[in-house]
Amino acid sequence: MTDRGPVCFEINPRFSGTTPIRAALGYNEVEAVLRHFLLKETPVVLPNVTRGIALRYWNELYVAPELCEKVRQAGAVSVGSDNGVHIEPYGMR
Repeated sequence: MTDRGPVCFEINPRFSGTTPIRAALGYNEVEAVLRHFLLKETPVVLPNVTRGIALRYWNELYVAPELCEKVRQAGAVSVGSDNGVHIEPYGMR
């Protein structure tokens, strides 16, 4: 950021595809960058980052909250078309 506005220093500037994963676990780098460059804020406290596992693959997987609760209680659930899971079909053969 300059007095005249933002300056691009890369042809394809972007945050990585894993940025939402870090945000979900407690470190929101997009917010940190905006706060630093636009609001001139300096972080006083480090973020409370949650330890976790993130799995990435070609499709999004949407799970109904009720199914998550069943997994918490039983430890597993059977896979079926009516179990509260939706997988995006793109890229599937």
